[in-house]
Parts: sequence; C-alpha cells; structure tokens
Amino acid sequence: MTQGIESCRRTQFAYRQPAVLLAVILLFGLFAGQVADADSHIPDDPDELREAYDTAFQAMYQDPADLDKATSYIELAIAIGDLEGAVAALERMLIFEPDLPQVRMDLGFLYIQLGSPGMAQAYLSDVLLETDLPDDARSLVESTLKDISKQSVAHKFSGTVVATARYQTNANAGPDNTAIVLFGKPALLEKEFTEQADSDGSLALQLGYEYDFQVLPQRTFNIDLNTLVGQQAEQSQLDAQFVELQAGPRLHFGQEEARDLEVRPYLSGNQYATDDETVTGVGGGLDLTYRAGEMNWVLQSSYLAQSYQSQTALDGYTAWVTLGPQIRLGAQALASLTGVVRQVGAKVAYEDNLEYGAGVTLQYGFNAPFWLSVLPWSVSATLSPTWKSYNAANPTIDPDHIRRDQSTQGMLLLNVPMSANISLALSAGASRTSSNIPNNENDNYYASVGIQANF
Repeated sequence: MTQGIESCRRTQFAYRQPAVLLAVILLFGLFAGQVADADSHIPDDPDELREAYDTAFQAMYQDPADLDKATSYIELAIAIGDLEGAVAALERMLIFEPDLPQVRMDLGFLYIQLGSPGMAQAYLSDVLLETDLPDDARSLVESTLKDISKQSVAHKFSGTVVATARYQTNANAGPDNTAIVLFGKPALLEKEFTEQADSDGSLALQLGYEYDFQVLPQRTFNIDLNTLVGQQAEQSQLDAQFVELQAGPRLHFGQEEARDLEVRPYLSGNQYATDDETVTGVGGGLDLTYRAGEMNWVLQSSYLAQSYQSQTALDGYTAWVTLGPQIRLGAQALASLTGVVRQVGAKVAYEDNLEYGAGVTLQYGFNAPFWLSVLPWSVSATLSPTWKSYNAANPTIDPDHIRRDQSTQGMLLLNVPMSANISLALSAGASRTSSNIPNNENDNYYASVGIQANF
C-alpha cells in the first residue's frame, strides 16, 4: 500500500522532528498523569548523535522498566532514523504501563512512517477513546485517520481555500517620481501613474482529483484546478481573475520515501483576465523530484503559448526552467536553493526578454509557544535576485537604449497551524527593481494575512 496523500505526509514530516515528538509526549503526559522527564538534547553532529543513541540504548536495556530512559532512547532513535527500534521501545513501554495514550499516538504515527496504515489505524483509534484528549490533538488524530482511510480508495478528491488580505505601498508597480523617458527624451508622467499604495483581497480555490492505480511504486493520474479572484480597494484597473487546469500522471520510481524519483509530466491551460485585457495560455511541463536521504533535488519546467485578446502584438510564449536542492539542516531546519531561467517571446522584438535568477529560502520549525498546539509552527525567509535583458529597444520609450532590469525580492513568512486542516499565514516583504530606463524603476513593500483551509 502506498504511503498516503500529502496531508498525511505533512503529519509524518512534522513527526520526524524530535522536538515535536517531545511536545506530544509531554502534552499527553499532562492529561494522562504520566509526565516523563524527557529533556534530552538531540545532537546535530552525526557522530555525537550515534554515540548518544548507543548510550541511551544501553541505559534502556539495563533498566527496561524506566519510562524516562525509554523516552530518551525513542527520541534519539527517531532522530537517527531507527523507526523500528523506536516502535519496539514504545510497545515495550505499553507492557510495563498499558494506560499510556500518548505512547499509542506515537506508535500510530510511526507505523504510518513504516508503511503499516492498518497498525496505525488501530493505535490511533484507541487514542480517540480517551475522554480527556485535548481538542487540537483529537483534531490531528481524526484528520490522520481520515487520510489513512483514503489510502485504500482509488478515486481521491482534495481541496484548499485560501483567503488573503494585503497592503502594498506600490500596488500598480509605478515609478516613484514623475521623471520618465518618452521617444528617447525626458518627459513628465502624470501623478496618477506613479506608485500608488493600495490594499487588496483575494480568494483562491484549489481542487484536486487523483486516480491511484494502487501499485508500488506509486502511480497516479492527477487533475488540478486552480482559481484566483483578486480585488483592489482603489486601483480597480488591477482587479483580476485567474483560472488554470493541469492534468497528467505522477510516477514514482522507488519504494522508499527516503530515496525516490518522482516524474510529473502534465498539460496545462490557463486564462488571466482584467477589465482591459484577457490572456489565454496553453502548454505543458515536466517536474522531477529526486529524494535522497536529507536532500531533495527539484527540477520544474514549463512552456506556455500565450495569446492576448486586445494587444495582439504581445502574442508569444513563456518558457522557464528551475533547478535546485532542498537540504535538511538538522531536525527542524530546511534550506532551499533555486536557479531559474525564463524566456519570453512576442511578435514585437522589444518585448522579447531573457531572465535568470537565483533564490534561497531558509525554513525553521518550532514548537508552538505556551503549548498552544501540538502542531509545529514554522518561519521562513526568502531572498531572490533576478536579472532581465530585452532583445531590442522600444522605439516609443527609448529607441537608443535596450532595457536592462535588476530586481530583488525578499519575504518573511510565519505559518501558524490552527488545527490539522486550518492554518494562518502572516507575511511581510519588499521588492526593488532598478533599470537603465527610469520608467521601469520601482519598489514595493507589503504585508499580508491569510487563512488556509484544506478539505
């Protein structure tokens, strides 16, 4: 049987973190009256981790009835990847003390990791019988049991709704002053076309259908529909609607989650519409993800032929490729590096451009403060510079100079799970574009709050 769908994978990912395991043990210990003094440090150095693991095993082996020593060993076993050893220790704990619901919950999540959903379902179902189970823990267990039940179903449906409110200092991406160039000579831009601050709201809906062929390695066929509606408070000319449909197989070439190649070819079509213009795109792409231990390599590529309803001179295509690794830095940190190349073609040469850039994202997961939840929070920081060069000068703007832009974007994001299926996202960011054509120089600062619900 396959390893489960994405929401279950997110639960598994969170459980891999020793700090999250400790939070679960302590939280359940509070309501069960069995608080273990589990305050062991998880070393980052692999040699120190192995030495601590061996020491903890010997301590537990010599005194198997000591639940504190067993808990310390379990944390280290999970950190080092010995899930079978952790399961054996947890089941041994139940022999000495059968009334430990937190141990049954830990066993349920570990059995998910080991690809035994039947055993996971049995342990987690027992946990729900506890009358004193905290609400957020009950929500997590119920959601996980639903995911387990879906694994045996060939046809699967999923969805996500995201509502976002945002404030921007430069919603229209206008220059910060009125001095521009027109026909190669200095000119003045009307004030209303310079940078304008505004707030906006958006609602996004994502619907997914998956047909699972129920073979190993996993093979599925997926259809995804993405829609977005955005409305500005004042700059109504920027109100937009977007819809996209993607369809294609998702093929795995590996039966171990720690070492797997995922291949995803797809066809796509989309439409972006404002009051003044409608852009339609048709194309496809290929995504490759190779998982090897603590590192993932991700390659994404796409080609989209685009047609404009009004400005037909802009008809052309957009093609892009991104490549980069995702590297785990210890138990709770993740670094993502990305290189990108994007080519835009159009009927008019001065709109043809080549863009290349890089990006780095650092993400850190941590326990919720003040025991607000057993689900981990996460914070991330992203920095991504890009360089864009055009193929020809725009005679209307400056016939003697070909446009060259350099842009830098940065963002901070805090993700706060409110339950197993609902999360809150707080973000703040900035972007700055410099150009040899003053018309295209701008900067923007923004802050947003969003809420996401999965179903």
